[in-house]
Amino acid sequence: MLQFYNRIVNYLFPRSNNSTTLFPAVYGIRAVAVIFILLSCLGFSFAKGGSIGYSILFVVSGYLFTESILKGIEKDNRVNLGKFYKNRAIKIFPPLIAMLLLFSIILAIFNRGLMPGFKANFIPSLFQFENWWVIFK
Repeated sequence: MLQFYNRIVNYLFPRSNNSTTLFPAVYGIRAVAVIFILLSCLGFSFAKGGSIGYSILFVVSGYLFTESILKGIEKDNRVNLGKFYKNRAIKIFPPLIAMLLLFSIILAIFNRGLMPGFKANFIPSLFQFENWWVIFK
């Protein structure tokens, strides 16, 4: 089954010669998704809600997660969720921490009035459960 999947993916999305992890088109798809989300945040009516951007990001992320897990199965003959989540944390946490620190500095300089709400959501944002925090607050 894994070989069949690899054949289909390699046919539909040929890899560049210097890339072993990402297809070149993935960067373009991600960029389009982020642009839709930004346009929505800026209030453009044709991108209202940014839902298409979020949908694209979810699909691309799901594909990349699946590919990563399948590579792990191919390599180790098992699913290693610990390794998977460790790799995700290594990729996600450095830019997340940088963004939260930068945003806290910007708020401290330009709009201290928003700081109490930001402080209340800092830990949930850092540990990726902010949506649940807001829902059950």
